[in-house]
Amino acid sequence: MVGRQLAAALLAGLWAAGAPAAESPLCRVQLELAPAQAFVGQQVQYRLHIQRRSDVRVAWAQAPRFPALRAEWLPPRAAAPAAAPPGFLLEEERRALFAARAGELEIPAASLRCEAGDQAEVVRVPAARLRALPVPPGAPPGWSGLVGPVRVQLRADPRRLALGAAVRLSLQISGAANVWDARPALRDALAPELGDLFPGATELTRDAGRRLVFHQHLSWSLVPRKPGLLEIPPLTLPWLDPERGSWRASSTPPLEIRVDPARAAAAGHPPAGPASSSPAPPGRSDAGIPHRSWIAAALFLGLLGLLGMGTLLWQRRWHARRPSPPALEPHWGRARAAAAQGDSGRAAAALARALRAALEPHRPGAGALSAEEILGHCPAEGPARELARLLQCVEQRRFAARPSAETLDRLLQEAQEPLARAGAPADR
Repeated sequence: MVGRQLAAALLAGLWAAGAPAAESPLCRVQLELAPAQAFVGQQVQYRLHIQRRSDVRVAWAQAPRFPALRAEWLPPRAAAPAAAPPGFLLEEERRALFAARAGELEIPAASLRCEAGDQAEVVRVPAARLRALPVPPGAPPGWSGLVGPVRVQLRADPRRLALGAAVRLSLQISGAANVWDARPALRDALAPELGDLFPGATELTRDAGRRLVFHQHLSWSLVPRKPGLLEIPPLTLPWLDPERGSWRASSTPPLEIRVDPARAAAAGHPPAGPASSSPAPPGRSDAGIPHRSWIAAALFLGLLGLLGMGTLLWQRRWHARRPSPPALEPHWGRARAAAAQGDSGRAAAALARALRAALEPHRPGAGALSAEEILGHCPAEGPARELARLLQCVEQRRFAARPSAETLDRLLQEAQEPLARAGAPADR
C-alpha cells in the first residue's frame, strides 16, 4: 500500500513538473506497459493513468488498437484522493495484453476527449512498443505454449459406480496467462483397456481484478470396461516460468474410482415353474402350446431382446459421443439482466459467452478462440459466420471501452434472432 501511494505521488509530481504553472488543462495522461518485455503468451498490463479535473468527463476520441496482440478489457481503477493534486482525480484505464508472436510489437497512438461545460480538448495517448521474447530452447515434451504459473484441479463424480454407468471428469486450469493454449493429454494418460473416454464441452471464463485470471474448464465422460479399482494417473501440464525463463510443471493428484460389478436382476421375482405337478402330454408344453411352437416363440422373443439391447447400447454410445447442446440460456439471461441494470461491461461479457456457446457446435473449442480465429474457419455465409461476426463486434466494443447503452441495445437486438435459432429463449 505504501509503495502504491509513493508511486502515485511520484506520478502526480511528474505531471506537475511537466506542465507550466499557468496551465489548467482539463486532463493529462501517462502510459505504462508492465512489463515492457514479455514472453509470447505472458500477460502484460496496459495502464493509462488519467489525471482529470473533478468536473471533466472523459471518453475515447480514438480507441486504442492492439495489432498482433490479444487484448482483454479490465475494470478501471481510481487512485487514492491524496495522490491527486487539489481539484483533480486520478484514474486508470487498463487492458491485459498477450503477444501472439515474438518481435517488436507496436501499439498505435490513441486519443481521449475531455469535456467540461463548454470546454473540450483532445488529449493524445502516445504509442507504445512491446518487446515479445521468443520461447527459450529446451521445451519439455507435451508443452503446448502455456505460460505460467498455472493451477490444475481434476475432479471425478461419482467416485463409486456400477459397471455400465459413466463417471464425469472435470478439469480446471487457472492462471493469469494464456490458459486457452493448454492441451491436457488425459486420453494418453488413461490406458485404453480401462474405459471409453468421451470429451464434453470446453469453456473459458475470466476473473478481472488487479490482474486478469483465466479459467479453462474441460470435461469428459468415462465409461469403465471392467469392475475393480480404476486409477486416474496424475495429469501433468508443463509451462514456462516467465520470471526465471525456465520450465516447470503442474500436476493433479491420482484419483481412485471404485467400479462395482453390474447390478443383478431385481429380487422378488421367483423363477417360472410348471403350473402343476402332473406330467404334460408328449410334444406339448404345460400351457398347451405345441413343443415346436414354444421353441419358436422363445427364439423370437430372445431375438427381440437382443435387438432391443443393441439399440439401447447404440443410443447410449451415440449420446455419449454427441456434443452437449450449447448452454445459451444462462448467458443470454445474464446479458439482458445486466443491460437492464445499466452494467454495459457485464452485459457485453455475458453476450460474448452466449455467442461462443452458440458457436461451439459449429466450431468446437470456440470458447477458447479469438473471434478472428473463429471467422477464419467459418464458411462464407451461414449461421456460424453470422454468430462469429456478431462476436467480433461485441469483443471489439468490449476491448476498446465499455459500450454505450445505444451500442449495447443494438448488439442485443442483432444477436436475439440468431441466438434464438441456436436455442436461446426469445423475449416475451
